[in-house]
Amino acid sequence: MISMLRPIPFYQRGVDIVVDLPGTPGGKRLFMVRDLVIRARQTSAHGKQGKLESSWEVPYHVRRITGPVTYELETLEGRQVPRSWNASQLRKYYV
Repeated sequence: MISMLRPIPFYQRGVDIVVDLPGTPGGKRLFMVRDLVIRARQTSAHGKQGKLESSWEVPYHVRRITGPVTYELETLEGRQVPRSWNASQLRKYYV
């Protein structure tokens, strides 16, 4: 049985390392640099409309990938957002 197994070519192992990131949903990175994303509104930042207000904030660009599921964002004007954000707080924004 063992003799029937073939060694995995080096290039396939390299691809598996990139795609199967530990701790990420499905093992894949969700966003790339310059992707448009919207972020979840802070629960303490309710506006005038209360619970009817949108749960998501204006679109941002992904500035830098800082970890498997953490990202630094910037506004559409290019100003950096002060802290990094987890992928669970972000959604892809389609124009």
